[in-house]
Amino acid sequence: TVVAIEPGFSNFHRLQENVLLNNLQHKVIALNLAASATNGELLLIEETGKPGYSGNIVPQHVAMPEMHSYRVVVPQLPLLHLPALFGVPQPTHIKIDVDGNELGVLQGLAGFAAEQMMVEMKRGQEAPLEQWMADNGYDLAQRFVHGARVGKKTGLNMADAWYGLWIKKGLS
Repeated sequence: TVVAIEPGFSNFHRLQENVLLNNLQHKVIALNLAASATNGELLLIEETGKPGYSGNIVPQHVAMPEMHSYRVVVPQLPLLHLPALFGVPQPTHIKIDVDGNELGVLQGLAGFAAEQMMVEMKRGQEAPLEQWMADNGYDLAQRFVHGARVGKKTGLNMADAWYGLWIKKGLS
């Protein structure tokens, strides 16, 4: 079973379409929410033509930009609570790519031990993520570097990020 979490409305809609098109509705559980360190709500702003863009996430205290196409508030909660709240299986493998809130998502896993985690790391922001992984018993097994290309929709340099494959100590 795959549990796919997507807070953005457009991306969640695409996720559901792809699950159905590929006849995976009995293997994929899609949840429209945001993973975080705490329970609460997250305001998302989705600009026309930019679904999935990290600039869509707007903290509650930030003034709303004028150019938004729509906004939606989604629940946010720690991943640790998913099995009890939604009856989903305890994950053994986790991939985290949340465009800057990776540490918050990891903090929402405190006390839980997945066998493997793949976590996107932004250059210059690795230290707290690497420290969390070490403190929670994970070793970096492999590093995957994005190519030196610029994202077509976002204009972000993809070389500014890399993925780390982390293995729980004692399992490698």
